[in-house]
Amino acid sequence: MSIGYPSPIRFGKVIQWIGRHSLRYIVCFNPEEAMYEKEKRANIIAHLKEVTNVKNFIPNREIKKLIKLESNRITINEEKIKEIEKYDGMWVLLTNTTLPKVEVAEHYKELWKIEDSFKTMKTFLKIRPTYHYRERRIKAHIALIFLALYSERVLENLLGNGWNYRRIYSVAQSLKLVKLNADSKQYFMRTELKDEMKLLIRRLGIQFPKRLIKA
Repeated sequence: MSIGYPSPIRFGKVIQWIGRHSLRYIVCFNPEEAMYEKEKRANIIAHLKEVTNVKNFIPNREIKKLIKLESNRITINEEKIKEIEKYDGMWVLLTNTTLPKVEVAEHYKELWKIEDSFKTMKTFLKIRPTYHYRERRIKAHIALIFLALYSERVLENLLGNGWNYRRIYSVAQSLKLVKLNADSKQYFMRTELKDEMKLLIRRLGIQFPKRLIKA
């Protein structure tokens, strides 16, 4: 099941259960998240096929569900993978409101952003270790980390729907600089801009980088 909320999303049937409280189960599907989950799983499987001692990965919950033990031999669980693929990019929202399903999803989106920010602060930001002893330096260290998180959220709001930090980072990583030496001079040449990188540059409203830059 999807844990994120990048756009766009599509809605399945709205299933309503009427009891003491009127509850609706809204089935959502996100094609971008489905693609991400499929690629992530494919990378894990490719890595598992290369390693010799797969037992080291068993404690990992993400990997454990992709493998099975047969005759004291660990193999890829193809049947389980086919079952998991059915739910790529899908999640279910439960609500007791009468709001339209789009509004329910929008409220969930805001909640997800808050939860993701706290998750990011605990994992991705990695405040520790600080390697600082003076109070002012420790405060500066933490301030810079929160500034990075703030910048991340500003970028997401600036770029609009469909752009989360994961996609921004992945697209930005596609742009590389290659160092060249010619006639005793040094130059930097950028790689070809992929379509998504061009889109990102346009959305940010900045100029396209020159192909060749003198060092």
